[in-house]
Amino acid sequence: MTLKYSFLFPILFLTVVAFGQPEITHKINKKEIKYFFETGAAIDIKRIKYKGAARAIGLFEDDHSIFNMDSGLVMSSGAVKKIGQENKSQGTSSFNWKKGSKQLDKIANTKTKDAATIEITFVPEKDFISFNFVFGSEEYPEYVKSGFNDAFAFILVSPGNKNTNLAVIPDTEDVIAVNSVNYLKNQEYYVNNSKLQFNLVDDLKIDTSFFWQGNKKYAVVITYNIEAAIMDDPKIPVEFDGFTKLLQAKSAVVPGKRHKLIITIADAGDRIYDSGVLIEAGSFNASADEDFKYGALAFDTNYYYTIDTILVDSIPEEKAVIPPTCSDTLIDLYYNTDDFQLSQDDQEAILAVLESLDKSFQYNVLIESYTDEEGSISYNKRLSINRSKVPLTFLEKQDSSFLLSLEAEGKGIDPNQKHSKAEKRRTTIRFICVGE
Repeated sequence: MTLKYSFLFPILFLTVVAFGQPEITHKINKKEIKYFFETGAAIDIKRIKYKGAARAIGLFEDDHSIFNMDSGLVMSSGAVKKIGQENKSQGTSSFNWKKGSKQLDKIANTKTKDAATIEITFVPEKDFISFNFVFGSEEYPEYVKSGFNDAFAFILVSPGNKNTNLAVIPDTEDVIAVNSVNYLKNQEYYVNNSKLQFNLVDDLKIDTSFFWQGNKKYAVVITYNIEAAIMDDPKIPVEFDGFTKLLQAKSAVVPGKRHKLIITIADAGDRIYDSGVLIEAGSFNASADEDFKYGALAFDTNYYYTIDTILVDSIPEEKAVIPPTCSDTLIDLYYNTDDFQLSQDDQEAILAVLESLDKSFQYNVLIESYTDEEGSISYNKRLSINRSKVPLTFLEKQDSSFLLSLEAEGKGIDPNQKHSKAEKRRTTIRFICVGE
């Protein structure tokens, strides 16, 4: 079982550091491409085909992990070598004079040009596949909300000839493109690397709230990495004017059966303003766990955004007359499939919350438990009831006279379609303050 909970505490803003540039090797051959995809786990590569310009595909190494990847494969609608240069142009363009992609014509809703396409025939050994990637473009930020919307796709062709595009925004079916991930939309997945014009700055949404703790005032700032180049020159030494954070493409597959993965990128509507996609080395894997993560995504649960709590003001204690605040506290516990027991970490997390509560107030406790949609309705109802009873019993054993009531309910299957299966397998414990 894993858990997610948060306490407010002061931390420092990170300063922008100097990066080295990624080293990119282009004009790689089919054997090198095949070897790249074979470095993952539990996938048998049967065949590799590449169609596009020789300079539109390559390998990269990056000791500074600018894209949160140390190495990988890179494809472009222009020249991949240019991605690794300083960002001195807002419209870097390379013309490969190649045809577009029929698949991308449909996605972009316009004629595409200069396509680079890999077709991988493979046999997975387990139930799910995934890989990590970053999409970047010179179309940022000027052509956000315009008709110039370079396209890319990861099209999985499953047995029965079913086609699914895996290049989508996490927990949605929305295709990733310049118009869908940018400084205005889905900001948590976007990194800005170009000076934004002043009339665009007002559109930015950086969430800030304030609270008092004792005689000290804190600001809680949610940061989406879009502010780094609002007023200044680009901070990151890559050509992209903007790019996504490291994302995961994933899908269920049929073990032992042949599948095809088509990785393709192209200019949409014209041949100018290059875009590119980078895939992390070693991340193309098959797993029995739908929620399997690789690389940076495996250990950084707050990767898509940061919440910084900053001390902004204080009142001398002898002058401070700040009444205690009656506030609610929430903790979420997450489970593996079919599990409902509390781990040692879960128990310690609950005890930490109890310790943090202001004992001058009293609280009602509401425990609600959920499951994913796997299994029958009746089974999941019983499982969710068990997931609510165990923390209830644990809380009843604690010395907690300040808890007025304890209520637990097994809610069954989580109806929220935006939650992943891992997020659905959870128990939420709310400590609701009711006053002195």
